[in-house]
Amino acid sequence: MKILVTGGKGQLAYELIRLTKDKKFSHHEIYSPSKEELNISDFIRVAQVFENFRPDIVINTAAYTQVDRAQTEIDCAFATNFHGAKNLAIVCKEFNCALIHLSTDYIFDGSNKQSYIETDPVAPLNIYGESKWQGEEYISRYCNKYIILRVSAVFGSHGNNFVKTILKLAKERDNLSIVADQVTCPTPAADIARILLLLCDNPQWGIFNYCGAPATNWYQFAEHIIKEASQYDTFEIKKLNNILTCEYPTPAKRPLYSVLNCQKFKTTFGIEQPSWELGLKNVIRELYSA
Repeated sequence: MKILVTGGKGQLAYELIRLTKDKKFSHHEIYSPSKEELNISDFIRVAQVFENFRPDIVINTAAYTQVDRAQTEIDCAFATNFHGAKNLAIVCKEFNCALIHLSTDYIFDGSNKQSYIETDPVAPLNIYGESKWQGEEYISRYCNKYIILRVSAVFGSHGNNFVKTILKLAKERDNLSIVADQVTCPTPAADIARILLLLCDNPQWGIFNYCGAPATNWYQFAEHIIKEASQYDTFEIKKLNNILTCEYPTPAKRPLYSVLNCQKFKTTFGIEQPSWELGLKNVIRELYSA
């Protein structure tokens, strides 16, 4: 199967390419161009790549993910997250190609008292969430063969993410303050990549949630990161403070509770949620063995 993976330098594309070395997925031929080679906001370039590669399926991991910067870089956020998704949807339909699109828990406002199911009302609090939602909307209205996979708090050994940021800051500072009232579900990039390739082999069209378990907050996640990495390294950090969101104002509002309910995914594919704690152990081990 020929798979076009957008966002070729990102952490998910990295894990997808690495997985194809596994015998289980070696039947896939992956082409994963960088943004310089394929900017999905450029419709003509998207069409050219499709014409040349002729993919059977597209996995769209390309995204503008700078949540705070998106509040002022609105055009940049929408160029990738909406217009890019729209371009892929149009060309996929023209070439009779399936589209797997990555979305986010940030399309919700966090006001739920229980985990979000796929049909819950959408109400993004920030430009990033709005741009991702509009991308979802176009794909679901225009495409015949699509999967939208909503994920949250993705982390891995490659690229920029919360785990690597905490490790860096813990080496530089003796005191860190992390918000403790924003609850999410960290998700290992390697697990998402494995799921994406499984979906290529056994597609069931529609919208699905997929994230790590159990739910946690950013302060607890940071604690686990530092504790796990302390087996391999020494840190300057002496104190980790748990604070409220109101004590750490940011340009973009974030949902206080964006836990995704993955029951539909489990029922459809028979696959449990991954353990982010186990995923974190693997990522930390890989970072320090490198």
